[in-house]
Amino acid sequence: MSAFKIRPVRGLTLVELMVAMVIGLVVVLVATRLFVGSRATQRATDETAALFETGQMVLELLGREIANAGFYPVVSTEPTVGSGAPSTNVLVSYDAAVKGLHNGVVPDAYLYGLYGCADGKLNASLSGCVANGAGDPSGSDTVLVSYFTNDAFSLDVGQRADCSRSDVANDASFNPKERVGEVTKSSASGATKEARGPIGLPPASPLLVVNRFFLRSVNYVDDRGQRVSTFALACQGNGSKDEVVLVPGIVQMTVRYGVLSDDTLRPQSYLTATDVRALSTLTLGDGVAYQPWQRVVSVRLCVMVRSLSGTRFQDGGTGGANVVDCNGTSVTPPTGVVYRTFTQVFGVKNRQLRTVELPL
Repeated sequence: MSAFKIRPVRGLTLVELMVAMVIGLVVVLVATRLFVGSRATQRATDETAALFETGQMVLELLGREIANAGFYPVVSTEPTVGSGAPSTNVLVSYDAAVKGLHNGVVPDAYLYGLYGCADGKLNASLSGCVANGAGDPSGSDTVLVSYFTNDAFSLDVGQRADCSRSDVANDASFNPKERVGEVTKSSASGATKEARGPIGLPPASPLLVVNRFFLRSVNYVDDRGQRVSTFALACQGNGSKDEVVLVPGIVQMTVRYGVLSDDTLRPQSYLTATDVRALSTLTLGDGVAYQPWQRVVSVRLCVMVRSLSGTRFQDGGTGGANVVDCNGTSVTPPTGVVYRTFTQVFGVKNRQLRTVELPL
């Protein structure tokens, strides 16, 4: 039977311990770098997705409004001016109906369903424009869309609300009691009082909806806690007259209008709002004289969107790659910010005499 010799247990030498620690630190550093890199890649992916989502959301929102521009229900009831019974079951166009509102005193911006200002904003009278100021987004436009609705649904799902979700029946100047209808109510004292027609019942006549879309400056706090000053898509409706921020991170918006030029009924070119107002009246083969804004059959929208998180750095920490903005100018984003432009053409359905091609 052989005997076994028990050897004493040895620990690591100082050199071996230091080598093991170095190897461990290298592994941790590599893992950390991989984690940070994957996290940055994920954030960049999320940021790109957010850019696309924001751009498409703005185009969809504005495109839906443009599709309604100049709408009037085919058969409806129009109150008469002065005494007399209202006209019922008659065909009325948007143009004819709007000219009968407010004793015939109607701003230019309301007359034809569409109106715009190139590199500017609407003036106080809504019949002209003022240039963008120092604190406004340079090269950005304003567009006003108006249409009629006899919607009887709620403000959340119907079209009786303006872009701020306010009831357009509140606009007593252009939606007076003859259009809204009134309900007689009794108070606790037995006296009666009249109230505006309630939501959920169709109005006596179609109501005018007016929404003005523009860019305004906003401040927000990004995910790193830094305050960022930029611009946002905002709107002002005729139900409340309050300016409401819809989508932040929109640094530029341009609107170009495709107009009829001949009996082909196709837009031959896309003009600025200033150029549209300078057009002359056009008489086509049908013998109808079309005013400048009546000639608009399509709208080309362009928006330039910026990233909101401010975490994606390129080119050694400088701004993102240069992009061409909506006016064809190359711009460099600020440090850590990415820009992207989105363009889409929408048909002004209620101004088209027939289905027309919408070339870019």
